Amino acid sequence: MDIGKRIELIINEKKLSVRAFAKAIDCSDTAIGKIIARKNEPGYKILFAIIEKFDDISPEWLLTGQGEMMRAKGVKLEPEDQKTLVDLVSSQKNEIQFLKEKLEEKDKIISDLSRTNLLLVEKEVKNDNVARQGNKEKMNNAG
Repeated sequence: MDIGKRIELIINEKKLSVRAFAKAIDCSDTAIGKIIARKNEPGYKILFAIIEKFDDISPEWLLTGQGEMMRAKGVKLEPEDQKTLVDLVSSQKNEIQFLKEKLEEKDKIISDLSRTNLLLVEKEVKNDNVARQGNKEKMNNAG
């Protein structure tokens, strides 16, 4: 489950509208809407605001999807640990972006190779047709 879905689950769990949730974490409802729609990823500021405002939500679950959504009662995550978790997610986002770029490069190479292959096949078919036409003419002249 991606982070947009986890944020959507928090909003539903808290029985809030997107606007009320956004206001609670001092963010625009448009930004939250785009995160929920998977058009944008939340930044450090938004993640940290969610962790601070909704201290019953497990930061580990929010950031990684691991564990339970709700934190055990009375358990508080130290700010240093919160920052570590946010840094982990940021690192993972960077790795995902790097991999997306590599995939785009590979897709371009595949596309270029497919076009080259198509041109070679077309050239081969044309050469075959010319050769057949030449053979027909030889047979007609011989006969």
